[in-house]
Amino acid sequence: MNKNKWVLIAVTLLLASCSSEDNKPVEKPKKELAIFNEQVQALEKAKGVESMLQETEALRRKEIEKATQ
Repeated sequence: MNKNKWVLIAVTLLLASCSSEDNKPVEKPKKELAIFNEQVQALEKAKGVESMLQETEALRRKEIEKATQ
């Protein structure tokens, strides 16, 4: 009987430790999101600079074509 008592206690403890609260989704810290947002902003800024350089190059090519004609 003593052995059954310990088995029952062990099973009860195992079941109690598997509560539904452990299944909640873990929220990400806001610091990770802030770092990600900074990277996205830097990428968008770089794209803006790239388009500005392409426009400047197109204007220079037009000026060179006008000068050679």
